Amino acid sequence: MNFTTDIQNARQPIVRLPLCTQEDFDKAVDTLKLCRVQTPCFGFEKPFFAPGGEYGSCWWSLDGALAVDGYKWIDPECETDLVYDLAAVQKQDGRIPLYGIDDFTHIPSVKVPIGSLPKFFETCHAAARRRASRALTQKVYDLTAKNLEWWFKNREDSATGLIYAVFEETFIPNTDHPCGEYCPIDTNIQVARGCMAAADLAGLLGYEKEARIYAQKARRIADAVYRYLWDEDKKAYYPYILSSKKHVGPLMVSAFLGLSLPGADRRRHLTDMLEDESLFNRKMHPLTTVAVTDPAFTTVEGPYNGNPSWSGSVWTLTNRAVIQSLFECGRADLAAELAADTVTEFKGQYTEFHHPINGAGHGVKDYAWTAAQFIQIITEDLLGICFDAAAGQLCLKPHIPARYDEFPWEIENLRLPDGGTLSMNVCRGTVKYSCDSSLKVQVLT
Repeated sequence: MNFTTDIQNARQPIVRLPLCTQEDFDKAVDTLKLCRVQTPCFGFEKPFFAPGGEYGSCWWSLDGALAVDGYKWIDPECETDLVYDLAAVQKQDGRIPLYGIDDFTHIPSVKVPIGSLPKFFETCHAAARRRASRALTQKVYDLTAKNLEWWFKNREDSATGLIYAVFEETFIPNTDHPCGEYCPIDTNIQVARGCMAAADLAGLLGYEKEARIYAQKARRIADAVYRYLWDEDKKAYYPYILSSKKHVGPLMVSAFLGLSLPGADRRRHLTDMLEDESLFNRKMHPLTTVAVTDPAFTTVEGPYNGNPSWSGSVWTLTNRAVIQSLFECGRADLAAELAADTVTEFKGQYTEFHHPINGAGHGVKDYAWTAAQFIQIITEDLLGICFDAAAGQLCLKPHIPARYDEFPWEIENLRLPDGGTLSMNVCRGTVKYSCDSSLKVQVLT
């Protein structure tokens, strides 16, 4: 793997933060550069991000999207590359493969063509809004709408309206469920977000009917999750098995994605659970993938070993998903605290996952999405930077945890899609900035 000289030598952002050092930030950027593949392969037509390490130079649709979420603040062109790459490999029926090889004969349990947890919906939607190009917006809309058709045709249960998942279309502690049976919350929430993205894109393009249809589909999935995945006795969201019409354990961190759904009582139960340090190890580290009190809780050391690695390890993927849901339910205070803890946990150690007890890094040593989400959490969740050309504004809405309010938070030379740069300083609720962007800057505190 290599990267071009101009990108390698480009001036990187300068940070002064109480959570990490410049060296930590630079190492995250360098990790992503190591994972950047300049020679397209397996149907991709533009440079892309491989996962890192032993995974080689093949692309994964999930890893590639998550890597772009962070690296777009270093090289904005990488997000348009992702859009065109995914469009190039999209199948006629709308499926976007899990990875470039798209062959699962070595995994007997996989008997149908599969996709991946579709985080690319949000990544590509953001790329469209950050540029406000009708051509790019149309490209992202077509990509999104076509892929959603595949999900609804091949993964929707007509009786419940739930989306079921196969293999890495979700991340679970075990695989003892027949194909077409397992309805997890993470996949359902991501497909619903894909529908919301499609609705917004349709609105930008003037397709009013399609915008209404996709908004209705998003609500339909949310309603199905609300109705079928909530366990009233355990006061949490659990996966649902279609044949038995029962919930199945263990208690997973994905339960907190239900914070994105309505219901004050349910949100209260979930936030109480989130703040209970005995459940997901909040006192020591960010959230574990499975509650430490659950019999399924497992610690993994060494290489990634499939589903056991999702049975207790600490991942940026799951923590960032919870941060997002906390923002969506209006708990910016808890979102900021978890964001700060996640940055502190992974700073300078961008391995695939961390041990839930001692915090040691395991799996791939230089892992793209860990480094990228480290950058994304700093820029978007904590500093609250949102470049939205579609809305004609650059919004600065920092979310600084109360314990760090008196410390200065600074970033300089952050690259923007319009060719401009941003520098900002946040201290004690006051935001100062300098920017040469073409967009109007709006500061919200």
